[in-house]
Amino acid sequence: MTDTAFDWRCFLERWSEEWADTCRPEDVLGAGEEAARRTRRLGFEPASPARIQAMEERLGMRMPPSYREFLAVTDGQRNAGASCPYSVAPRGPDGSWTTSGSPRTRWEAERAAWTGTSSSYDDKAPVAIGRAGPDWAFAFDARPQPFHEGRFVSPVGAASQAGRAVVVWCAPDRPGSPGGLFHLSVAEGGAECHAFTVQGATVRRSGDIPPALDPDRLFPPRAGELFSASGHRRALAAVTAEFGVALPRFALTRGRLHTLTTASWTRPPGSGEGYLTTAVTLR
Repeated sequence: MTDTAFDWRCFLERWSEEWADTCRPEDVLGAGEEAARRTRRLGFEPASPARIQAMEERLGMRMPPSYREFLAVTDGQRNAGASCPYSVAPRGPDGSWTTSGSPRTRWEAERAAWTGTSSSYDDKAPVAIGRAGPDWAFAFDARPQPFHEGRFVSPVGAASQAGRAVVVWCAPDRPGSPGGLFHLSVAEGGAECHAFTVQGATVRRSGDIPPALDPDRLFPPRAGELFSASGHRRALAAVTAEFGVALPRFALTRGRLHTLTTASWTRPPGSGEGYLTTAVTLR
């Protein structure tokens, strides 16, 4: 617990909802966990000010503001494990969930995926997978290769064979890059519906983009640049509102999730094009 105030209510509500979304109908839970799944709440009733004061008097010390705020939201929390148990992969063609081995931390997944060879054209991303909301799954790459629009091939079409898919690629502005990046592509039934890419002062679009996702609204021009941190946040909020999806930040940064390696996100080299492959051998 920290010695500063913290918005426990929002955090615990989101944590409870993410946990409830991972529970499958066939999961066997204890009576307390079953009630928590039904109510989508892992916490209990708040501790009264009198109860908090009595505890402090009994211990002879005043609790840190963060812990007092926690108790004012819930007098304890059911144990849901060290992380949300996101242990499923995207739905297969038959609508079933498939797993991909034992859950791993991000570092363990990157180490397992490392082969010692890297190619500028063979961008097979190791991704963490899980549920992003009712009837949605996510695949998240924490360390993507540099974005190259001329070679980028969105996996949205292949991912949408059994339904809808949304691909988001965002990156901050870095020295030597063309500017900050935000890419969105949406497909259904294997066909891309619409897409846009904002990079620096350039925007490219295709298809009939809904007004709520219009890049002109999300990234208004500012000092010659379209991309901005505020635009990035607006765009992510718009995707959440439009599709009802969200990523479990705590599980991604602190948890152990199932992983898989995707197909390459870059097209093969064309005629006359060269590419670089590097190999590292540890001795």
